[in-house]
Formats: sequence, C-alpha cells, structure tokens
Amino acid sequence: MAELESMMDEEKLNVIPVPESRLTSEVLDNEIQLTVFLTSRADRLNRKGGGVIMYTKITLTIKIAETVAHVSETCELVRCKLKCRRQAVAHRSPECAADDFLLSKLKSLCNKNKRLVVGDFNGPYINWVNLEVWSSTTSVDCKLLETSIGPALSNKLETPQDMTSTFSLHTR
Repeated sequence: MAELESMMDEEKLNVIPVPESRLTSEVLDNEIQLTVFLTSRADRLNRKGGGVIMYTKITLTIKIAETVAHVSETCELVRCKLKCRRQAVAHRSPECAADDFLLSKLKSLCNKNKRLVVGDFNGPYINWVNLEVWSSTTSVDCKLLETSIGPALSNKLETPQDMTSTFSLHTR
C-alpha cells in the first residue's frame, strides 16, 4: 500500500479505479485504506476473483456513490458522480450471469456527459483498435462494443494483450 500511495502522490492522482481487486469481506477497509482517499468497494462474496475498488481523493465532492454486486456474484460495479465527471469501475466475470444488469448500468452511466468507465469486462472477441467483434451480433461482446460506440467512447489501452478483455472508456 505504501508503494501505491507514493505513486499516487508523485502522479497527483485524484481518482484510482481498481478492477478485479480480488478482495473478500474478510479484508477490512482499514487494511486497504489510502491516506487522503475515500474507499468505495464492491466485493465478490462467495467466489474467487472479481471485486472492484474506487479510491477518491477526500478533497473532491462526491455527489452520488453507488456500489453494487449482482446476486449471481459474476459482476461488480462502483460508480460515483463528482462535480464535473461521472466515474465507474467494473468487473465482469468470464462466466457472467449478469450481462443485462451490467449493460443497463453502463448505458445509464454513458448517457451522461463527461464520464470515465474503467473495467475488466472479459470481452475477448472485441477488437478495440478496429472496433470489430469476432462473434455473433447478439453476443455480449457485440453489445459491449455498441454500448461504448453509441455515446462516443473510446478505448485508451495501448497493448493488444490488454485489449482482449479490459478496456477503459473515455469521452472524446
């Protein structure tokens, strides 16, 4: 944690989204708390992997914060509305049983101006460079791509390895 705090201090970061935190309820907030940051988390309760955290600098005004974990334990999301931007971090399990839930949350968030969505969506059939999907038009990968293209979001990851399952979406 000290290394993360040092990096955050050097980089002057205000918000740090962490997809796939792999935390459980056995890990207490004070064990992962960073100085001068609020911690919002959604853990996967009875399965390995998953979970998300969003660290938000305490000097920022958070108007709305929501942490949700789908009952299927295959999707977690933290989102917050700051003064000038909406932020979200999400994790979607490869065997997700909550695709409609996730797409609904993303569409709701993406209909607003100035948003940042970061997550591990396990969308291996999406080519973010060419904005193509190598699967059925009814697949969740296709729906994730459509959800991101519709509100003029773009992927900001650089390496092809990252683009197989994780994406970070920003307004253009």
